[in-house]
Amino acid sequence: GSEGEGHVEPHGVQEGEQEHLQHVLGHADENGRSGDLPAPSMEEKKEMILRHAELQMEIKGEYTGVREMRKHLSWYTAGLPGSARLRGCVNQAESFADIRRLVESM
Repeated sequence: GSEGEGHVEPHGVQEGEQEHLQHVLGHADENGRSGDLPAPSMEEKKEMILRHAELQMEIKGEYTGVREMRKHLSWYTAGLPGSARLRGCVNQAESFADIRRLVESM
């Protein structure tokens, strides 16, 4: 087949966003190296969490998307100051607006 055949971009991911996602989440760079990239800023993390939440809502709907984002938010915030309190609040989230408020309060 032709080069790139069978490659499917994740649903809703815009051109160039995949690289940003990998940077923010700390995955390997295009050469397979990890640890060479600077840690993402808190603002970058917040932006990516909200983008992830938006995609969850788009793909799964708000009810299921919010419930799945509860566990993802716990992973995103593990080790951050106040993360235990945040996880307690996350488990009460019922809407995308609730998730946005929690993320903005980080």
